[in-house]
Amino acid sequence: MPVGVSSLPSLTRLGLALNDFRGSIPASFGNLSELSVLSLAGNKLIGSIPFELGRLFKLRWLSLYSNNLTGMVPPQLYNMSSLSSVSLTSNQLHGSLAPDFDFALPNLQSFLIGGNHFFGPIPSSIGNSSKLRRFDITYNAINGPTPKSLGNLNDLEIFSTYANSLGTNSGNELHNIMNTLSNCSNLRELSLGANNFSGLLPHSIANLSKFLSALDLRENYISGSIPVGIENLLNLQLFIVNDNMFSGSIPESIGKLSKLEQIYMYENKLSGKIPSSIGNLSQLSILAIAENKLEERIPDSLGNCKRLLGIDLSSNNLTGTIPGQIFDLSSLSIGLYLYNNQLTGPIPTQIGNLRNLGQLYLSENQLSGEIPTTLSSFQVLEILSLAGNHFVGTIPESLNQLKGIRFLDLSRNNLSGQIPKFLGELRLESLNLSYNMFEGEVPIDGLFKNVGAFSVVGNSKLCGGVEVLQLPACPANVLQKKKGPLNNKVIIPILSITSPDVRETKGDMPITLLLKDGSSSNVLGPRLEIINEEAEESIVGDSLAINNQPIGNKDQEGDLPVEHPLEQLEENFEKEKSYDGNTETKSCRLSWTVFM
Repeated sequence: MPVGVSSLPSLTRLGLALNDFRGSIPASFGNLSELSVLSLAGNKLIGSIPFELGRLFKLRWLSLYSNNLTGMVPPQLYNMSSLSSVSLTSNQLHGSLAPDFDFALPNLQSFLIGGNHFFGPIPSSIGNSSKLRRFDITYNAINGPTPKSLGNLNDLEIFSTYANSLGTNSGNELHNIMNTLSNCSNLRELSLGANNFSGLLPHSIANLSKFLSALDLRENYISGSIPVGIENLLNLQLFIVNDNMFSGSIPESIGKLSKLEQIYMYENKLSGKIPSSIGNLSQLSILAIAENKLEERIPDSLGNCKRLLGIDLSSNNLTGTIPGQIFDLSSLSIGLYLYNNQLTGPIPTQIGNLRNLGQLYLSENQLSGEIPTTLSSFQVLEILSLAGNHFVGTIPESLNQLKGIRFLDLSRNNLSGQIPKFLGELRLESLNLSYNMFEGEVPIDGLFKNVGAFSVVGNSKLCGGVEVLQLPACPANVLQKKKGPLNNKVIIPILSITSPDVRETKGDMPITLLLKDGSSSNVLGPRLEIINEEAEESIVGDSLAINNQPIGNKDQEGDLPVEHPLEQLEENFEKEKSYDGNTETKSCRLSWTVFM
């Protein structure tokens, strides 16, 4: 911190904010008798606030926020009657608020001390700071009751006590608080969240300032119903009452708050149906009313809220089908959370309209039908959870378009078919396919190499996969079935090798096939036919095998040849033919015959 500025007695403004100054605040700054603005915010200052600053009788603006200052606020600062703005936010200061600080600071308009370790009550004499407009003591340990003298602060615009220990968790404290604050006719933001307030939310909430735009009562012990009179707060944009004990229904009158942008009512005991009047809130961007006891259908009117970014109705008792109107909300981007309800029916195909959705949770319901192929339209989806429903059919191939997916949970459904290999190629961090009806070979590439990243337990017909899974080996007659016109047909390979040079061969002498990757396969066979076009004769062996595994032979119980995985054979390859001690290399072609 530059000490040299202390030798500038006529200095009126000193702004050194948002730098990398270290050390303590020089006591010599108290010699700048003409100073009206001192801003040292956003540095790395340590130590205590020097009491010498109390000599700056012309100081109007003191900004020391976002440092590492410690100790108590020197009493001398409360004698600086010229101060109009004090910001000590985000330090390590402690101590109680001076009981008579307001008398010494008659011109105080902004008092911001959030994010420290202050304790003790709010002085009742605060009511004498008649010019006070902003009072923010968030994230401290201030306790005790809220003084009634707050009602004298006619110019008060912001009153924020979030995350303290105000209230006694007994009686009906909110009745007095709301009656007191109703006199603050310019109040715009009221935050009493994360304290110890209890009792009913009084009807006098309807008498709060007509300018109120934010009301935060979350994380208290408030009970009873939400008053119908909330409809009077016509400028309300933010309504936060989550983590309380509210009961009863959500009032229909909430639909009259046309400027409402965000509603947080989750983790209460609200019951009844979601009022259809919410559809009138054209500015609504967040609707979070999860973990209540709401029931009946999701109202179609939600489709009228064209600015919704996120909807959380999870963990209620909602029934019926998901309204298709919700899937027309192209604005949804944060997430759609409907899990842990009793929703039924299929997922509407228009879900593909939610191209910008980031998270989709539909798990723990009674949804049925197949997984819509239109899910592939999601461009930025990171989380998809459909677990705990009654979905059937296979995993759509179209899901390979979910390039941003990180978590996919399809567990506890009735899905069948094979696990698609493309799942291993996505950017998945977690894949849960457990407790379905999947069958066939578990892929071994990509994600499937890491057993900690996926689960396939509870699928009794799976085989193969990485060794750690300890699944049974896939039998030789398991052929990966592919979608297309050859599905469910028996495929028998016919290997035809044509050469004008073939001499006479005998019996079951092996012929070696050299594949393009350099590996080789020994072929014997009844279906191996070497044709000597010049001699007009053919040689047919007695058996056919690739890598010493028989193919084309009859199985033990029927007449059809068993299937064998031959995908590794290329359509074109070279044949190395050995006989009489000579070796020649000829071109040949692999052909297939399909039997219906």
